[in-house]
Amino acid sequence: MPEYRLCLVEQKDLEEAVQVLTTAMLPLPMHDAVFGGTGPEAAEKITEMFTALLTDNPGIVWKVRDNGRIIGVCRMKSCGGEKQNEAEPADRDEKDPFAVWRSAWDSRDPQEDHWHLGPIGVLPEYQGKGIGSILLTRFCREVDACGSPAYLETDREKSVGIYRKFGFEICAEEEILGVGNYYMWRPAKSYGNSPG
Repeated sequence: MPEYRLCLVEQKDLEEAVQVLTTAMLPLPMHDAVFGGTGPEAAEKITEMFTALLTDNPGIVWKVRDNGRIIGVCRMKSCGGEKQNEAEPADRDEKDPFAVWRSAWDSRDPQEDHWHLGPIGVLPEYQGKGIGSILLTRFCREVDACGSPAYLETDREKSVGIYRKFGFEICAEEEILGVGNYYMWRPAKSYGNSPG
């Protein structure tokens, strides 16, 4: 039985953590629509996106290791309810798929203080082995210790059921660039309560 190790991502882990997220999330429908497929060019753009995120706005990033190799990554970020993109709709480039996507997600970000979950990704060969649950359990434990609510976005309908097991419920749905998106909210729990 493998022994997976959960710990914080360090600066030296950044490149490997980004590659895990890129590999895990390249085939997502939203990334396909925004970045034009799942080939090398799309992978390069997604890598750049995650590198910028984890460098400029890392929050708290967890990793799961198997024999020294990072196999899963999860980012959590405390959000004060401020809008991420203050541009007016008329100012946004509606021809840029990335701008359309980010604008839609940013406009839905709750005004209430909360913890944001994402990105979260597990290498394909480790999916279905409980790695995501390890990361989500830790996320929920941290959020509950703060007595805070949590929020996430997903474009995978099958992920909705997984997130529901951890107390998230759909608060809104929207189609962006022909892809269904689900916005999910997890109410604050009392201090010391375990998730689920």
